[in-house]
Amino acid sequence: MKKAVGKIAVVEVSVPKLPSRLFFKQRSRYPKGSAVLPRTFYHPLFGSVLNGPKLEEAEKAGVLGMICVWKNISAENAMGQYLPFTTDHKRCPALWVGPGDGEALKQLAMRKAKVRLILHAEVDHTAKSDTIYAVLPGMNPTETMIVNTHTDGPNACEENGGIALLAMAKYFSQIPAEQRGRSIVFVFVTGHFQIPQFGIQGQATTRWLRDHPELWNGEGTNKKAVAGITIEHLGCTEWKDDDKHANYMFTHEIDNELVFTANQAMDRIYLNAVQGRTKVRTITLKPRANFI
Repeated sequence: MKKAVGKIAVVEVSVPKLPSRLFFKQRSRYPKGSAVLPRTFYHPLFGSVLNGPKLEEAEKAGVLGMICVWKNISAENAMGQYLPFTTDHKRCPALWVGPGDGEALKQLAMRKAKVRLILHAEVDHTAKSDTIYAVLPGMNPTETMIVNTHTDGPNACEENGGIALLAMAKYFSQIPAEQRGRSIVFVFVTGHFQIPQFGIQGQATTRWLRDHPELWNGEGTNKKAVAGITIEHLGCTEWKDDDKHANYMFTHEIDNELVFTANQAMDRIYLNAVQGRTKVRTITLKPRANFI
């Protein structure tokens, strides 16, 4: 850090391969022929969190800016990455570049070349972002089921959970009220990509839970939530880097579907629900530590 005081730092950010057992405990998989939990997980998120720049330290040390160069990742995979999304605004400007541009910048740095880094951005500290929720009443006046997703991600794959919630709300609303046992609360949560500003205890949904105990915590006259379902990242195809990280390629498979089931009963319910589906590669997992 000392060498970059008063300068623009060029730093490499490698993407590691980590054992899947660090994050996941498998319960079941369906179909067993194609749904396989990899031995290792390789994702830019790990690189940004574990090896990403320490911007607060850089700003305090007097570093003028940082250019972060993705390593062990293809240019196509690096393009458009929005990581890490769990940090708030930092005062040290930073730019992420792919391996090709990074190599050119490293060569310039080795020659002690002079460059100018200009990043245009606007910060509105008064901007508002809403969480929306709706209650579909059921016959049981004391119990609810919470179905939630987040709504503020950077692309359609990240943020298509809202489509599923709307489809579920439409389906269950067409069932006669006297046949709906419990009320269903559909929650569209903001702040997942701004957790430091919105979240509580590291989660965006926690803020909504704090603000609306009457719908879930069961204390006094409050309703008690007997089940919770979080839906996100649906219907993706599988893309991977080749062994040399030169090309980002479609594997001609749908992506593995990772589903956390809190207990064996929920596991059976989910596996029964996916029977007969032709487009499915699902792996059910036990929750582990604070990963989910």
